[in-house]
Amino acid sequence: MNKTERIAKEWLLQIGIAEEDLIFQRSRSPDFIDTKEKRGYEVKRLYKKTILLWRRQYEIMKSLDFPVDILVFSTKTFPSVLKPEPYAVIPLKDIGPETTIVKGIIICWQPGPGAKTQVKITLEEEDIQAIEDISRETGQPISGLIREAVKHWLRGRGGGEED
Repeated sequence: MNKTERIAKEWLLQIGIAEEDLIFQRSRSPDFIDTKEKRGYEVKRLYKKTILLWRRQYEIMKSLDFPVDILVFSTKTFPSVLKPEPYAVIPLKDIGPETTIVKGIIICWQPGPGAKTQVKITLEEEDIQAIEDISRETGQPISGLIREAVKHWLRGRGGGEED
């Protein structure tokens, strides 16, 4: 369970869901299921004003025979606050497959596994020289260095793990 999921669990318990009724699903959606009330909770971390939602994740949750709420937590609401509360609670029924903004939150739709993303990078001559120097010093191919730089850049934009 990551930090945001732990805070969400704490909040769910605070609003009265009994721990024995709460199931945590590692690597499945929704993250939590209240077995007594037959309701799901998917936990999302807010990156500026954006949440990441995978198409397949959405389709799975939409097909369930019980309602699901998206619990959006902002880093600004924890850990300094003793009683963390979600920044927003978005019923999944309020999100359609083409929805881009709900309650002022931007939904950044993520493609499924195996989808390719193209990134165009423009390098100045001094950038090319620096990359060639690093490649010579480390023995790592230039393509590998660029791939790692892009991964690092994507993590900084909210595309990586938080814990």
